[in-house]
Amino acid sequence: MNIGQVPIDRAIGLIYDAALDAQRWPEALTEIADLTGAIGANVIVEDARRAKSAWFEVGRLDGALVTLHLQRHHGSPANPWTPLAQKIPPGVIAYFSQLVPFRQLEPTAYYQEIQRPQGIVHQICAGIENDGVRRVRVGVFRSAEAGPGGQAEGRILQALAPHLKCFGRVATRIQGSGLAEAIAFDALDRMREGVILLDEQGRVLHINRQAEAVLGADDRLQVTGRRLISRSPHQATALDRLIARANAGLGGGQLAIGRRNGRPSFLVTALPIGRRSEWPQEEPPSAMLLIHDLDRVAEDTATLLAEIYDLSPRQARIAVDVASGIGLPAIARNLGVSQHTARSHLQQVFRKTGLANQIALAAMVGRLESAPHADESEF
Repeated sequence: MNIGQVPIDRAIGLIYDAALDAQRWPEALTEIADLTGAIGANVIVEDARRAKSAWFEVGRLDGALVTLHLQRHHGSPANPWTPLAQKIPPGVIAYFSQLVPFRQLEPTAYYQEIQRPQGIVHQICAGIENDGVRRVRVGVFRSAEAGPGGQAEGRILQALAPHLKCFGRVATRIQGSGLAEAIAFDALDRMREGVILLDEQGRVLHINRQAEAVLGADDRLQVTGRRLISRSPHQATALDRLIARANAGLGGGQLAIGRRNGRPSFLVTALPIGRRSEWPQEEPPSAMLLIHDLDRVAEDTATLLAEIYDLSPRQARIAVDVASGIGLPAIARNLGVSQHTARSHLQQVFRKTGLANQIALAAMVGRLESAPHADESEF
């Protein structure tokens, strides 16, 4: 298929490839940028009910600046483009240079921080969907030398728009709404806890990265035949009851799964979810298991203590162990130091934290264990 003298068949094919494999979006969008003489292109999906819900894929745009745009400028009053883009009806092509003159765009922090470093001056945006809740659009970004573009570029985007609208339907039928799945599963992968989603039969639907790491670290907890099992007969029975209770909607519960090497247990928390028609896969989850690696919790808390109170790594570790109820003799043996040295470190902990005793230390450490850490900042 040609629009004027421009062949767009490859772009159409790449759009459907991206519907099946989200990693192909940069290639598809780069092709769209090339067809329209643009520096780069993006496709955006937003939920109008949640201001920070935008899903972006880009082609030949600076990834770091896209992240900065999402964090600082998406929906910001200092960004004159996004509010306009969010109002574009389906099938309409908007030439932003006609709506926001460059003299108005140039002084904004949005232009100076995001667009200027990439040489972007103009945008052409095509509305794909806009039903008041779900908003989908594709934009191409052009340089001052390329100019604002015109009807030729608009016709190309109009020709591609029906295929961009269809990609969500194709993804829904073939891979369980890969767009929504990518959003949901990426969010799960950003969690510090291990997450396992189960269907109403107790079968595993999804395992996030943290849970994969936990399952690979010890053979007491495994997934076999889509079932989460414990190698300990007693704990296996208790785990089955915990999952059954959550799946029945009778409430959550917790279970400690011991390890072979004497390290702190895994703490498994089961939570009922219930059916939600908007879940992106055909099999909706019925229960969620949160797996806390208590060893990692201790390490993370020790790191946070060290940062906040300027403790040495050894002082921070002793603080966490004391707060957990481990006695100084055992702590000294584990660290390979004398009890006198361990006690000296503990006194330094009390001095730096301003706490008077082990009870106050335990309370403070308990609060830190539930505090957000730096690796959750993007979630």
